[in-house]
Amino acid sequence: MGNFPNFYSIYYNWLNTQSLVAQKQRYSINYFTTWTKTFSDHFSYGLIKKELLFLLFIIIFLTIFSILISKKDYLIALLSLSGLIHLLFIFISVERQWKVYLNFSFIFIFVGIIYFILNCTKKATVLLIIFYFLIVPINYLQVSDQFQNFSTKPSRDLIIIPDVINLIENLYEQKVEINNLVLWDPSLGMPRNRVTYNSFFYVRENWEGSDLEIILKKSDFYVTKEKIASENYKIYKVQDFYIYTNNS
Repeated sequence: MGNFPNFYSIYYNWLNTQSLVAQKQRYSINYFTTWTKTFSDHFSYGLIKKELLFLLFIIIFLTIFSILISKKDYLIALLSLSGLIHLLFIFISVERQWKVYLNFSFIFIFVGIIYFILNCTKKATVLLIIFYFLIVPINYLQVSDQFQNFSTKPSRDLIIIPDVINLIENLYEQKVEINNLVLWDPSLGMPRNRVTYNSFFYVRENWEGSDLEIILKKSDFYVTKEKIASENYKIYKVQDFYIYTNNS
């Protein structure tokens, strides 16, 4: 990733660390199949077969793209194409079905579609109204609920988390056998390797509950604000953050 412009390098690393939760393969056709079902559920509530809807989407996109190229609207065509490439990249590389990953793709694709409607069709107003009612209500209802529990207020955790990372890095020096993996309570703000910190270990979201035996069987540390009573594990504290690790 060293040859990428800095923005794309940071974005790829964010996506890479965000999506690899319990994902064993980086790329898989099975991810693509699952995403097409999510795509169908999102835009047709599952009423249209996933293969048919995605094929229809590709045909419409390629038609619009070819018209934009024929009219020498290369910038808009390239912008839309980058959205499609990003979409396909998510489909084959990310197992986790979180629709927010697709926002970047659809912003660029929809820019191309709206430009096409306004500049390459005769009934732009009618088509824009149809496009609006096909896209906006569905996306608002299905995507906005994913942010309802998100807080946009500045958090003091942003100041504390670097200290947590520094302590973990120091604690690694005491360990003999390591997995280079830290599991993190997903309800907290999360650091991302090569995005918010640079080190040899990676932080992943923990979806295994609060059983330390299960969590620390595959990770070196677990970070949470929950106080878990146990005499079998070492506990370190950075303000209101608890860091759990095996005694050995």
